[in-house]
Amino acid sequence: MRILDRQALRLQLMEHEGSGPMRGGRHLVYRCPAGALTIGYGRQLETNGLSPEEARDLLDHDIQACLEDLASFAWWGALDPIRQRALVDMRFQLGAAGFRGFSQMLAALDNGDYTAAAWHALDLAAEQFGLERVNIKDKTGVLVRDRPHLQLPHWRAFLPH
Repeated sequence: MRILDRQALRLQLMEHEGSGPMRGGRHLVYRCPAGALTIGYGRQLETNGLSPEEARDLLDHDIQACLEDLASFAWWGALDPIRQRALVDMRFQLGAAGFRGFSQMLAALDNGDYTAAAWHALDLAAEQFGLERVNIKDKTGVLVRDRPHLQLPHWRAFLPH
């Protein structure tokens, strides 16, 4: 059996397929001439989807981007792992711009006031997601209206533990 030159094949497919639309050096989803959602060099998402390994690779890449972004904050390195995970989760869900919209939370983190950071995060999240804050005995719960599947565990990580 003859060995295929995979690099030559890759270059050939890249040339024939093209990369589709890009913005800021990143591939964007588009509809190919056949009408299928496609990304990159002809990867039809509706037909092929992603394997579990591909999905994990994308997740790992996104986690790294979140970590690099969060490392730009002076207070990041001083946080314990529980608070770091909570912030990575928030940053992952909200994106860079959405995360920075929590300006009062970020200011509280800058001052090392984790309790205030938790309440600022909860207040803004409740407002953005249409949630109603519930003052349970120890003020650690939220009532979710119309979205019983939505949970906001992030803010609890900032409370003293």
